[in-house]
Amino acid sequence: MKSIHLVMVVFFVTMMVTLIACSPKLYLPEQAHSAWVAETYQYTGTVDQFNHARTMYTQYCQSCHDLHMPSEYTISEWDKIYTNMSAKVAIGDSSKRMILYYILAGAKDAEINQ
Repeated sequence: MKSIHLVMVVFFVTMMVTLIACSPKLYLPEQAHSAWVAETYQYTGTVDQFNHARTMYTQYCQSCHDLHMPSEYTISEWDKIYTNMSAKVAIGDSSKRMILYYILAGAKDAEINQ
């Protein structure tokens, strides 16, 4: 009986490690991302601010649904999605703007990702 239990535990741990290792990861903002946002949207944010936006994106969006990777959608698609979703979250406009710029800098058609 102990060997069956051990096999089940090993199987479960292996599955969890595989899921975690294979799950998509949110990109980490770099200076190039903040420079792209500054040039494209005339909004200057530091890498630290974009890292904070990444944290807020995870915190607020994942609290209601599975987190989507910024690279899943184009800038145009994200504009529509984010307009609808951000209306449901009670945070300040500057935080919403930073989250949006974080997402857009990682969008599949953002020039920085080409």
